[in-house]
Amino acid sequence: MDAEEENHATEDDLSSDEKKGRGPTLMSDIIHGRSKGARMEVTYNNKGQPIGLGGKRLATFIGVMARTTIPITYDSWPDVKDSLKQMIWSMVQKSFIVDPRSKKDVLSSAGRKWKSFKSTLTTKYVLRYKDRRSLLKKKPEEYEFITQPQWEAFVKSRLTPEFSEKHEDHSRRRALHEYDHRMSRKGYANLEEELKLELGTEEDIDRAILWKKGRVDKEGNYLSETTTQRAEKIDALTKEVQEGIVSAVGRNDILTQALETPEQPGRVRGAGTFVTHKVYFNTSRYKPATKTEMLERQLELMQNQINMFASLLDPDKLDPAKLSIMQEMFRSNNASEKASCSVDKEKNESSKEEVSRMHY
Repeated sequence: MDAEEENHATEDDLSSDEKKGRGPTLMSDIIHGRSKGARMEVTYNNKGQPIGLGGKRLATFIGVMARTTIPITYDSWPDVKDSLKQMIWSMVQKSFIVDPRSKKDVLSSAGRKWKSFKSTLTTKYVLRYKDRRSLLKKKPEEYEFITQPQWEAFVKSRLTPEFSEKHEDHSRRRALHEYDHRMSRKGYANLEEELKLELGTEEDIDRAILWKKGRVDKEGNYLSETTTQRAEKIDALTKEVQEGIVSAVGRNDILTQALETPEQPGRVRGAGTFVTHKVYFNTSRYKPATKTEMLERQLELMQNQINMFASLLDPDKLDPAKLSIMQEMFRSNNASEKASCSVDKEKNESSKEEVSRMHY
């Protein structure tokens, strides 16, 4: 959730803790810099995601603009006037040096943050006090941009039977989410940059690793037992892939196999915002392999088979699981060689016939 404001109510019957609140983020430094013509530069990774300080400030700024520009009385983001969305994009361009191609991503982010803000208002400022209607009359004081008529209309829309049914359905679906992350506003993009710096590499970090890292606390503990089990499965699959026992390519990579569910339309799991299936799975690591790369993979598999044969020479190292895998590989290779020989034979016979026809 983009904003996690605490509950606000001014009535005397509320406790002092309930009266406390962080209040809205205003980003006065960005606004002050814009007034002087100064803009913060935003850098991007190879997937087009904003990263670094500029990326973090941009994300917060988009949230501020979405909350203060779009009235909460709109039912959904598609209903919002294009002129208001354009206003957000214009303010972003005036405050940051951004890639002009990022407009769609910026407005998509604004829509999610605006929806999240409305969810916060609903949960912490409306539904919590639905049985104490007197506390719902006045709007939260820290949100000065919300007018009293807007607040009254918003509260009324949240207390209807239709919305109650919709909210309950959303809560049921939300309860099915098993693997909550712990990255707060950092996101996968900045988590990946941190890991690159930590490991001293420029190579992309596999999303299975990012998925794991995004779900541990400061002590390295996972939130639930189910998350721990998936993380252990990722480790096991990673080892098997390195040993050449399991193949993990494209959408059927380690994370997909570990979670045992296919990728769904929309975001790519473990990759973060602004990354589509086309962008992620068409990056260099997922492009069709060259002949050289294919030969290298075949040599690696052959070496793994040789190592298995060598381990069988020592009775103390005889591993039934490895023996089973080796037998399967042998059958597969044998079938491939027979098929190859059959094809070569057909090609040779065809060539002879072609030469015969040309001769006459």
